Amino acid sequence: MENVIEQVLRNLLEWSNAAGVGLIGLVLNSVEVGGAARDGFVVEQMTRFGPLTLKFEDPTLPAMSLVLAKMIEEHLEYHELSFLIASVAHDCKNPLSVALGYLELMSWKDPDNEYIANIEEQLASLNDRLEEVLAGVSTYPVGRVDAYRVASQLVEELAPYYVRQGIELTIQGQPVWVLVDHRRLRRVLNNLVENASEAINAPGRIWLSIALDGMWMEISVHDTGPGVDPAAESALFRTYYTSKPTGHGLGLIFSRRAIEAMGGTLTYRRGASGATFVVRLPTAMAMPRDGPEEAG
Repeated sequence: MENVIEQVLRNLLEWSNAAGVGLIGLVLNSVEVGGAARDGFVVEQMTRFGPLTLKFEDPTLPAMSLVLAKMIEEHLEYHELSFLIASVAHDCKNPLSVALGYLELMSWKDPDNEYIANIEEQLASLNDRLEEVLAGVSTYPVGRVDAYRVASQLVEELAPYYVRQGIELTIQGQPVWVLVDHRRLRRVLNNLVENASEAINAPGRIWLSIALDGMWMEISVHDTGPGVDPAAESALFRTYYTSKPTGHGLGLIFSRRAIEAMGGTLTYRRGASGATFVVRLPTAMAMPRDGPEEAG
């Protein structure tokens, strides 16, 4: 962990120098980077990783130390979370490979069983995702994708499952082309739908709407649940925050990072009732119809 702290401190010091903040040294616990400063320009700030000492070349605003401490916390949380995710992904790989092997044997005995084929496809997709995590994939390959097609396929697959729970899942809108990785867009929408279903006391309804807003495409996921407590809105996209008894507080932050990596935004929009989460992505309307496309 000490090496990670040192790297984060060094990165922040380099950034502050480039931004002209006047920060010349940092110490978090016993890990120090940078140079010395006169006592009058030393500020201490507590973080969840321990006491942080910031050394400035000139007096600075009190708020500056709070901002820099928050930046360090967020960067360290990201590294800590990345290690945790990689560990979990590694541990999941072995049993998943065994399960895929048994499914392959079952498919040989019953090649026309569509349920086995669907399970095999879903587990293979999960296996691919775990491989991406372990490989440290940080880029998002994009292609020209019909967002309505991606969303409607998801609704078509999930609607029969949710109807048995007393939840109606529908979609409205029109084809809209965007430049995204369709797999990650689908994962984000799946996560938002799942969150909505967990918030609803059946019977209830979830509906997706797709619309154009200038050169942007919006996919809104609405539900008839109780909505988000206004006091909790500011914490929605905070790492580890969750309002669910068994939640881990990672779904929304991962979803937002995935959408932002593709040039878009994910936000919560308060309404008269229920909850609405909105995915905004730049359109690809200007691209020729025979341009590169991803399968939806």
